[in-house]
Amino acid sequence: MNRMEYKKIIKSLNAILFWGLLAILVLSALMYAFVFIINWEDWFFGIKLAGLSAGMFLLGKAVTAIVLIILLVQFPSYKKVIALMAVAYFGFILFSSAVTIQKNTGGQKSFSIELAIFFLIPILYFLVTILATHMDKAQETGDTETPASCVRIPEFGIKPCTLNIIIGIAGVIALIFIWAILIPVGFSLIAPHAPFENLSLPKAQDTLLTKVNQNGSLEWQTIIPGYSLDMIRVKTRPECGYIVYGSYWMPGENWIAMRAINLDCRGTVVWDFHQTLDRYSKNPGTITSVDPAEGKFLVTVSNGKTLLLNSQGKILSEGVIAEEDRLPEEMTGLPIGFYASTLPASSVTVRTQSEGELRDFLAIENKVNDKEITSIYAVNPTPDGGYLVSGTVNP
Repeated sequence: MNRMEYKKIIKSLNAILFWGLLAILVLSALMYAFVFIINWEDWFFGIKLAGLSAGMFLLGKAVTAIVLIILLVQFPSYKKVIALMAVAYFGFILFSSAVTIQKNTGGQKSFSIELAIFFLIPILYFLVTILATHMDKAQETGDTETPASCVRIPEFGIKPCTLNIIIGIAGVIALIFIWAILIPVGFSLIAPHAPFENLSLPKAQDTLLTKVNQNGSLEWQTIIPGYSLDMIRVKTRPECGYIVYGSYWMPGENWIAMRAINLDCRGTVVWDFHQTLDRYSKNPGTITSVDPAEGKFLVTVSNGKTLLLNSQGKILSEGVIAEEDRLPEEMTGLPIGFYASTLPASSVTVRTQSEGELRDFLAIENKVNDKEITSIYAVNPTPDGGYLVSGTVNP
């Protein structure tokens, strides 16, 4: 392969990597802008962000990608510097996501392959750009003449062009270290103590509990402050009534709480127990079961902790179950599959799935404060053949 063919290959590879870098920057800008518009939630080095802090983080990532796109297109003479900025940008995102993935999977998965490829593209573009630039300089000085910048320095035994490459690589490593390690770690140390921490709270919503009979007719509705993050469980009390438990965002609190609510037959709250989870613990614990016991209630948590509550939902005592004595998570009263009509809406049609059969009979309206229903996140069967439907409404 002669020099011209080699140069042609390098130029083609440089063009491919340029368009690849431009494509992933556009994709990143659109992705983060879309999430910013529809849902202010994100992860920062294993810490879940919501509300204002998540919105600022998403907006920052989208704007940074847009700025890099503009620089890449408008200032081609600075493409090596812009490539370094892209390396730092995608390195930061990769490192942050890797910490989050490892934390959420218990170390079973290390990082995202897609984000690793996104990180590799600007690195390759930077290296190929350097190579293409030096080939252009060599072409300008003639094929037989050694460029002045690459004359060997006897004292050091290396060429200045080689030294420039070494300095460039060292600069990339330093830039990645600053943007992907020093700045994030510094922010993570300062953020928990910042006075505006409570601004990260998600948008306030309330939970709408709706009890329907086996024919789909409304029996009662009640609204409780706060809302669940996922499916909830319902246990029917022997003497009539329900215990609803799960993980909730609570009004005025800045983190998730495990929560158990005791309701009577008509949906009136008898007691409402909740305890904020430790955001920095690998296993802060979620409620796996709530069992009535002689007028008291035994709450079992996933980390082996137990709480004994009195008839008013106050803690009487706490304990820990040894690992070998822990029972599997309670499977009774699991939420069933469901499908809901377009939300938000004043009236929602819910189709439940039981034993492979879809049943379209639940029509839920907010009879309490006539606000729109914003989500339906759990449909729990009750022993009488009815359902307890959990959704969210604006307060």
